[in-house]
Amino acid sequence: MELLTGNEKKYEQFRERLQQMGITIVKFKGYLPEIQATTLEAVTAAKAKAASEIMGRACLVDDVGLFLQDYPGFPGPFTKYALRTLKAEGFKRLLRGTANEALMVCIIGYWDGESLVLARGEMKGTLNPERNITNPLVPLNDWFIPLEGEQKMQHRANALQKLAEILEIEKRRRG
Repeated sequence: MELLTGNEKKYEQFRERLQQMGITIVKFKGYLPEIQATTLEAVTAAKAKAASEIMGRACLVDDVGLFLQDYPGFPGPFTKYALRTLKAEGFKRLLRGTANEALMVCIIGYWDGESLVLARGEMKGTLNPERNITNPLVPLNDWFIPLEGEQKMQHRANALQKLAEILEIEKRRRG
C-alpha cells in the first residue's frame, strides 16, 4: 500500500516502520480535493475516497489539525486555513490570554472501494507563540511544545500504531 503525501519529510522518521507495515511513501504531485468539514475524520474520509479514485487503488492519506483547549473544536480541520488567513501575528493575537494548551491530531485513512479505515493519533502540548519561527507559513512547528514524555510527530506515530493494529485485526479476520 502507498501513503500519498505532498511532503515526504513529515513521514521520513517513520520510513522503517512504514516499510515493516508494507507501506511506501509516495510524493503525490497531483491535486487531491480537500473538502471543508467540521471534523478531521470527514476530511480524511473524503480525501481517501478521492485518492482511491484518482490512483485506481486503495492508498493512504492523512490530515492533521490543531485543537486549542480554550477554543473547543477550533481550528481543528480549519488549521491550515486559519494559519493562512490569520498568519503568525494574527494567531498570536488569538492566543493572548489563553491557556495555550493544545492537542495535535493526525488521522490516517484509506478507502478500498468497500470499506473506510481511519486511524487517529493525538499528541498533547502547549503553544508558545513567543518562540522564534523558522517558517512563517508553518509557525506551529516551532510553537508547539509536546508535553513531557511526548516526541515531535507523536501524533503521526500514534496514528500509524493504531493503523497497524487495525490492519492486523483485518488480516486476522480475513484469515
